[in-house]
Amino acid sequence: MRESERRFSEMLSNVALISMMLDRQANIEYCNDYLLNLTGWRREEVLGQSFLELFLPLDLHEELRGVYAAMLENSPAAWHHENDILTRSGERRLIRWNNSVLRSSSGAVMGVASIGEDVTVQKRAEMGVKRLTRVYAVLSQINALIVRVRDRTELFRETCRIAVEAGAFRMAWIGGIDSQTLDGKVLAWHGGEEGYIDKIKLTAREGTPDSERPACRALRHLQPVICNDIATDSSMSEVREELLKRGHRSVGCFPLTVAGRTEVVIALFAGEANAF
Repeated sequence: MRESERRFSEMLSNVALISMMLDRQANIEYCNDYLLNLTGWRREEVLGQSFLELFLPLDLHEELRGVYAAMLENSPAAWHHENDILTRSGERRLIRWNNSVLRSSSGAVMGVASIGEDVTVQKRAEMGVKRLTRVYAVLSQINALIVRVRDRTELFRETCRIAVEAGAFRMAWIGGIDSQTLDGKVLAWHGGEEGYIDKIKLTAREGTPDSERPACRALRHLQPVICNDIATDSSMSEVREELLKRGHRSVGCFPLTVAGRTEVVIALFAGEANAF
């Protein structure tokens, strides 16, 4: 039995996959070096701790408690699962799990054994391809729109609609500024609510309370401004709570230049961080 355990432990220690055993309360009874190296924790800091509390982002706690309960019941739906875990530094890694119920010799459920594959890079690559495909669809449809539409208001309105419906952005708006006052407003949008759109402040002037927001900086510096994580970007502090509540996690703002002048900007909002 000791030799069998040694071989089993050696195999799980050397495999390039996460290996864990959890008790019925999801406390960690065993983990291999791969998990420790991936997350930056030491073994003595991990053993006996709740996997849910130590490794899961707060927004996944409720969902994963339900998944773990289904694992203990040996539900087929819980045998294979994907979710993010947090490293010690706060980085998210996406893990694809294969789960099995652990039973005593009498058949009583003792916990769960899990093998996990880090698929973060693979998923990012897949998402990148999907985003590029959506960008191509947006550009193609907007090019067709430019050919047939001569009214500026309709052009802006339809561009925003295409960005949301073909590009899968949660919201898109186009704003313009007055060349004399350098202040402006939203001219067209799709995916947003009128009451919220009315709150958006747009200016190309420096030193105002709103001048550091991405769209205003894009107008002022005549170059794209990307905020890939609204939750942490300091320039979004005044509007962060409102945007996150509406499901927006990142935004890209792109100035539109006509005859050498930039008086218009398009803002695209995505439901995931690092979309741009």
